Amino acid sequence: LMAYCSYNCIRKQCRQKVDLETYLGIALAKINNVDEENPEKRVTMGVGTNSQNIEEWIEDIWESFDKDGNGSIDKREVQKFLEQTFEAASISVQFSQDDFDELYDKIDLTEDGLISKAEMRNFLNKLGNRRDIVQTAN
Repeated sequence: LMAYCSYNCIRKQCRQKVDLETYLGIALAKINNVDEENPEKRVTMGVGTNSQNIEEWIEDIWESFDKDGNGSIDKREVQKFLEQTFEAASISVQFSQDDFDELYDKIDLTEDGLISKAEMRNFLNKLGNRRDIVQTAN
């Protein structure tokens, strides 16, 4: 029994973590660039850094995923957003609840369990400013 328990504990720690933030950044960039004719305006990560573009994305996200209309999106709604974003970008990614929780905690700055538009704006802005990704998503 002891050997089985330690095997499971080790296996959990060794499990390949999925960097959902990077996957999401690439998926959003792919979707964002679909209708962008001008190569200069294509983004490499997230939805870029243009504040008007970020606002349009936030409005779209809230319109699509704030089903109860309370002005914020909860964990379930954010998970739906992720799944649909990956699907729309034709990106197949398997992630665990731990991977998801880690990303959610990065977005939920107030730690109240809900994502406000301000928190999403902050996250998308940070994502758009990331320069560690060399692969362009177009």
